[in-house]
Amino acid sequence: MFDFTGKYNLQAYSKSEFTELLNEIFSAKGGEDYQEKLIRHFTDIVPCPEGMDLIFWVPDDEANAETIIKKIESWCKTNKKPAFADSHL
Repeated sequence: MFDFTGKYNLQAYSKSEFTELLNEIFSAKGGEDYQEKLIRHFTDIVPCPEGMDLIFWVPDDEANAETIIKKIESWCKTNKKPAFADSHL
């Protein structure tokens, strides 16, 4: 089970930690309630207006942690918003 205790915003995550969160969502493990909790957490902390569409409504070749992280970083940079703890925007 993924522990996001104390992770109240995107800046609390390194890209590696966020990759773990995405991989847990992609795995579909833990049952419906657990997955809904993960997805809700994702949408709460990701500032991009696309929200969970970044995961579920993209071409298959874009449904991976690396591409999603790049899209989030790009959006944050363009909109002058903070990104991940280890982003250098």
